Amino acid sequence: MAQFRLQRVLDYRRQHEEECEHTLRQVQLLHQQEAARLEALQTEAQAQEEHLEKARGLALSPTELQSWQRYHQVLTERIAAQQDVVTQASQVVAAQRQQLLVARQETKVLEKLRDKAQRRALLEHTRREQQLLDELALMRSRHELKRLFCAGRHQGAAASTWTAPGVVSVTDVARAAFCRACRAPRRLCTSQDTAAEFRGGGQDTEP
Repeated sequence: MAQFRLQRVLDYRRQHEEECEHTLRQVQLLHQQEAARLEALQTEAQAQEEHLEKARGLALSPTELQSWQRYHQVLTERIAAQQDVVTQASQVVAAQRQQLLVARQETKVLEKLRDKAQRRALLEHTRREQQLLDELALMRSRHELKRLFCAGRHQGAAASTWTAPGVVSVTDVARAAFCRACRAPRRLCTSQDTAAEFRGGGQDTEP
């Protein structure tokens, strides 16, 4: 069967699709890692708020209280920044997933063209095989008819030369009607031998 003429393009599309799948797995892993960092920061911020609520009932110096507030502010800023990172990672994952979808569609288009070409080639191959079988069957039929015709001719020729016992053929009658000596009709011939032959039943006798 003939090779698909766009096989190289199909191979490239498949390779591109595999690369898109690999990249998607990488960005998904990165998104999971960034989301885990965000969750860790949020957990830490929640724990600091609970600790600060408990510490307010205690006698804290203004310096300690200010230090807690600064740390909480920094933690809040880190959470906000990490949320942006996670959002960007989500966008990258969505874009890469869309790119993979497009790559798969392009691959499927070429695969459909390949399958269609293979079916067309298979049908053409089957048609040629059937045509060859029909030609062989026709040749055998002609050969058999020719054999039967020749056999019939031989049988007819054998039947035309066969004479039943006791039956005089037309050739014998024609030969008996003429004199072998003078080639004249026997009824007009005056030869004694011929007259004797005629009286004897028209049978030729050898001299």
